[in-house]
Amino acid sequence: VHKDQLPLKGAAAVTAETEKRRLQGALGNCYYPIMGIPTAHYKLDMCKPSDRLCLQKLSAVNNTETNVRRGMKMGDTSQRGNWMNFRNEVYRGQPFTITPWFLDPVPKSGILEFDYVSTFRPVVTQQPLSEKRFLQLVGLCFNTTPEQGDEDALLLKVLSKELKYEWEHGLWTPKIRNQKGMEKFGLQLATLMGEVTPSALDLAEEKAKKELEDRPKTRENERTPGTPGTPNSKPGSRAGGRQGLVQDSIMDAVRQRMGGLGTPSTGTELPKMLPGNRFSIALSQKGPSATKAFNKMKRMSNLMMAAAKIQKRAKKRINALKLLQQMQDLVSMKWISALQARFMLEKYTRLIGISSEDMKLKLNLVCTLHMRIVDLYNFDVVLGALDLEEQAHIIFRLGWLNTWSPLKPDTHYELSHIRREERLISKALLHLAVEEPGDNWWNETFQWNRFDKVIPGWELPITWFTEAGMPSKGILKLEYYSGEGKNLKDCAPRWRLRNALSGLVLAPCPEFLVNDERDKNGHFKYKSVLKHKNGKPMDQLSTAQKMLHAGGIKLSYKDSASTRNKNRYL
Repeated sequence: VHKDQLPLKGAAAVTAETEKRRLQGALGNCYYPIMGIPTAHYKLDMCKPSDRLCLQKLSAVNNTETNVRRGMKMGDTSQRGNWMNFRNEVYRGQPFTITPWFLDPVPKSGILEFDYVSTFRPVVTQQPLSEKRFLQLVGLCFNTTPEQGDEDALLLKVLSKELKYEWEHGLWTPKIRNQKGMEKFGLQLATLMGEVTPSALDLAEEKAKKELEDRPKTRENERTPGTPGTPNSKPGSRAGGRQGLVQDSIMDAVRQRMGGLGTPSTGTELPKMLPGNRFSIALSQKGPSATKAFNKMKRMSNLMMAAAKIQKRAKKRINALKLLQQMQDLVSMKWISALQARFMLEKYTRLIGISSEDMKLKLNLVCTLHMRIVDLYNFDVVLGALDLEEQAHIIFRLGWLNTWSPLKPDTHYELSHIRREERLISKALLHLAVEEPGDNWWNETFQWNRFDKVIPGWELPITWFTEAGMPSKGILKLEYYSGEGKNLKDCAPRWRLRNALSGLVLAPCPEFLVNDERDKNGHFKYKSVLKHKNGKPMDQLSTAQKMLHAGGIKLSYKDSASTRNKNRYL
């Protein structure tokens, strides 16, 4: 029987790689939502029927996923608190918010661009692929030989040991950000969010220069003529005018990303003939026509070399794109662990050698892996494979509440209270700091604007314990510390509180904390169970809210009544 005579029952029956790509070309943007991996970045032309069908499919997926979370009384992880999994929407070139009214009926004109984040989660008892089956999956993705498969098995064990992944079920993996890199991470995320623009940078520079001019001249702050900064600033440098703000390189990178002009770069000069060598002497003896012909030949050679580099880069990118599509197809039907996702991401990056120009491919793979990870509370393991700029892009595309977990709060933060998600995380960190023993907030600072000075000597005020007193703008920076699992510095986690706070975010609490484990003496190890006296389980979000008020904190983790009434029919 020829394969053309076999009936195909849906897209899942298409197994050949070429047929999958043909099907993907026919379905267009509908391909991945239909295949079950809707988490991606979309740019839809509403004039095309296939793109309108894609938006309708995503709308149906969104309604199903949000109804499930509402039925389980979980928190709203959306960007704007409207129970919509669409993020960063831009319609007809302007920032936009997708609502149910916008989708009924679907518009038939304009370009709509957005990120979609699936909130579908497996059951708590779901296990990831075993090591043997995972290595088989890696072999299918990368076409590895048996010898390379043995090497992958060894590298996986080394990676697990390096990240301390097995210790306390992975709850104490190394930090993904440090205090030194937070400025770069925060500025990159603020730029993507539209909080930092070239005009804002110009205003900050003018304000800093005015403060320096108004400051009385002393020996410490006298400036050399012709330089806008401190005495140590080099002539022509702008660092002094931005003292205490951000570096020139970061400022210029922001302007370039936002369409402005940065520091002009010098072009690469063509190599010149060295005077006095035998080639230059022979060329000068043949007259100006020979020199002109030689220069023309040299320019042609440079053009050919540049074209060869472009062709090589394009071929490399095509291979990377094909491998990415193959990995997405295979992973879409599997559940993996965060460690396995980290291994696949590092192997993909190492094999392809992705440059900064191809960062989008790497980010697309992270988004695909995100929704197939069982232990999503360990997603920081995957973020640890990215640099700070890439981490900011992932937070921008997926959101804080879809990537962060209160089970592992120990890292550095830069949270802007003007954004709903980051203000919620500030509330959770405040709650943890009050309930958990020891000094948990380290090096905390607060400033009202990104380019304003930090409030000197700032400490967490008691006015933040009310909804009206906690500011709705400003930037909070801190490092959270809870003893590294060894009760160091008199700090220790309170797992029952962390279990309850898991209702705020997408990452569910793992089974070993939901049901708790018993030690050798039969005592509960974590004391993390949320149950009534009658033995019935309690929903996490309500428990977290009760614990918040019991601690004297009059904040709210839940949406306002108006928001709930506005979206009650979803």
